[in-house]
Amino acid sequence: MITWHSLLFLLVLVVLVVLVVLVVRKHDVGEAAEDDVSFDQNYVVRYGNDHFLKLNQGRDVQISLDQTTGSGFNSKNGYGSGFFEMKLKLPSSHSPGVVTTFYLTSHPDNKPGNHDELDFEFLGTDGPNYTLQTNIFANDNGEREQRLHLRFDPTEDFHNYGILWNYRQVFCGYNIPIRVFKNNTMLGARYPELKMFVEGSIWNGESWASHGRKVNWSQSPFQAHYQKFNINGRQFGAKCSSQSHNYWWNDKDYWELTAEQQRSYENVTQKYLFYDYCSLRREKFKECQIFAAENDDIAFDKNYEFIWGNDHILSLNQGRELQLTLDNRSGCKFASYLNYSSGFFHMRMKIPGNNNTAGVVTSFYLMSKASASQHDELDFEFLGNIEGQQITLQTNVFFIDDTPIRVFKNYTNYGVPYPTQPMRIEAALWTADWATFGHKINWTYAPFVAHCQGFDISGCSAQNSDVEECYSSNHWWNNMEYWNLNSTQQKAYENVRKKYMNYDYCDDKAKYPSGLPRECVIQKNGRLHNVLGFLVLILQLVGGMLARDIFYDENYEVNWGFDHFKSLYRGREVELSLDNSSGAGFISKLSYGSGFFHMRIRLPEAWNTADVCTTFYLTSGDEPHQDELDFELLGSKPGGEKFLLTNVFIDGQGGREETMTFWFDPTTEYHDYQILWNHHQIVFYVDKFPIRIFKNNKKFGVPYISKPMKIQASLWNAEWATRDADIDWRYAPFKAHYEGFDVNGCTPQNSIKDCYGHRYWWNSRKHWELDSNERQKYEDIRRFLVYDYCSAGFPRKPECDLNG
Repeated sequence: MITWHSLLFLLVLVVLVVLVVLVVRKHDVGEAAEDDVSFDQNYVVRYGNDHFLKLNQGRDVQISLDQTTGSGFNSKNGYGSGFFEMKLKLPSSHSPGVVTTFYLTSHPDNKPGNHDELDFEFLGTDGPNYTLQTNIFANDNGEREQRLHLRFDPTEDFHNYGILWNYRQVFCGYNIPIRVFKNNTMLGARYPELKMFVEGSIWNGESWASHGRKVNWSQSPFQAHYQKFNINGRQFGAKCSSQSHNYWWNDKDYWELTAEQQRSYENVTQKYLFYDYCSLRREKFKECQIFAAENDDIAFDKNYEFIWGNDHILSLNQGRELQLTLDNRSGCKFASYLNYSSGFFHMRMKIPGNNNTAGVVTSFYLMSKASASQHDELDFEFLGNIEGQQITLQTNVFFIDDTPIRVFKNYTNYGVPYPTQPMRIEAALWTADWATFGHKINWTYAPFVAHCQGFDISGCSAQNSDVEECYSSNHWWNNMEYWNLNSTQQKAYENVRKKYMNYDYCDDKAKYPSGLPRECVIQKNGRLHNVLGFLVLILQLVGGMLARDIFYDENYEVNWGFDHFKSLYRGREVELSLDNSSGAGFISKLSYGSGFFHMRIRLPEAWNTADVCTTFYLTSGDEPHQDELDFELLGSKPGGEKFLLTNVFIDGQGGREETMTFWFDPTTEYHDYQILWNHHQIVFYVDKFPIRIFKNNKKFGVPYISKPMKIQASLWNAEWATRDADIDWRYAPFKAHYEGFDVNGCTPQNSIKDCYGHRYWWNSRKHWELDSNERQKYEDIRRFLVYDYCSAGFPRKPECDLNG
């Protein structure tokens, strides 16, 4: 979907990766010349040499798959941008399980782990429909699959397939774009940025590519043909930047799809796309959430209503766009039906463009219902201009076209007021003499016309849920990654403020003769630490759920290994160390009877972490009769797998271990480990993926957690953790890092039953069971399970016949 940019600020250039299918029947002279490039000029065989055959003086290659092996090749050089294309003819039909590929990858050695990759994967079949899967890796493990049916037979003739990739924005240079992936790193999404090699291969993918059908080897050898070995790409790390405008694919003409290409793109995805990862894994991938937030297919009246000036509002495009008009009789205004207590709110706007709009104000804002002197409000106000002068944007917080332009931090702990009241979303076109230094509006230029689009709302309304729920991590905008600008956003923020800001109340000493507002003083004194994320986050202090940085010592204290404990960033992060003298641990100050508990953890990074155990758990502490819920994150021998172990103790009886392999590298960055505990179920999560469920089946005689518990974390030597290996102290000290010290829990006054009430969001009915989306995630993630106590040879526990 094409993103419409504000006419005021072209502040940031979003980036796309476009995967294109090109159906080419005839070639012009230029294309024919490019086809004369031989394989050896740019490529080498990577594996399966005896299944690789050069034809037509190297202008055509055949790679084969049989029961012994497949084959593959890769480019000699790695690239940082370009237009990469290949002509392919797939193996004949009757090839279920056979996968033919053309792709870019930063891991030409095919080792597992985080990397960048852009994939075409053609999945073998018995005939129409033919399936093409595309996938994107962005310094992670991918899982961004899209599948569509090809509208032609790819086994009969050669067809062109191309990937256009740059770091600004991508334009599809040929016929039919089938996939677009934007660079939304400004909004916290990932994007491929590493040096990548061009590759092609044929291999056995029966384990996933053919719905369980095995490859029919009686039809082998399966043969794929490749042509067109020229490469339009800039080598990574070359003297001239890969993003230089010396290369045509970086030109401004390639920053967007044209209208015709957009129509083709929408047509092919509407007709042929049958699987999109965003439909199942939206919460995991930021780009899916951003796309949903930018979805323009939401009609106005689904979320909004007219407030005044109804005869000056015109609905266009079946309610997906509004035209607002201002003349000397009236302006107009609309607002959301509901009030919201947190969220990510947006509106796509085109303001009046007459030569003289002095006194005309176009606004988009959030405002509470309280009186004028006591209300909360967050404003965008676009102030009209005198002819020949610039248009001015006045704000009270926010960002434009993905660039943060203003940030307001929650400093209530320093006595600074912060928005706490539910607010309604509003937009208006009106007149204000103050807006242009007293210049009166010139009605001879009327009517003044503004346009609005984007009527979807990503927000939590306190009218529809408990207020506490609006500040929970169930909503993506409340996650810790949105508490601060990342480094890219911070640079963009500083750049736009330096270039375009012409007034800041924090610099207006005349307005505040008795002293600047407290938040200005805090900021100027350097206490503004990478300020609150660019989102319009209206986060409130409710029931201990703080919308600010939570410091370690507010909720926790060290309970052992004091000299192996270090507080970092003034308590926003802690480091635990383990050497041959001691480890360390910390514990919550309070006990809890229910809640949603989490900790963001980065495991020790060392060559050998065998027997090093990093933990996060809840325990009643009254051993040997304790109740306990455990995350135990186990290190590994060099080259070995690290394991995630969970356990449940009830009245001192454990033995309920489940062990999984990690599906990510837990040592390179923080991951969120979470435990939901209410009177109906206990769910272990990792990064919002439910990995384990323990139901309350007391009515069937199964014991369940019944004691208040404290939160604990530790780093220690677990001699049992790594089979046939002892801890190697040469790599000590081992260091684990923790952050995320907020606690969403109920502290019981008399008994644990005090914490079963529905006033706590985690006790609401929707948290009694996994919903369908969570159930799908749970089933997906369980493929990493390598040990389940219910399947072991120990005496079978009663819940094993009920938990499923």
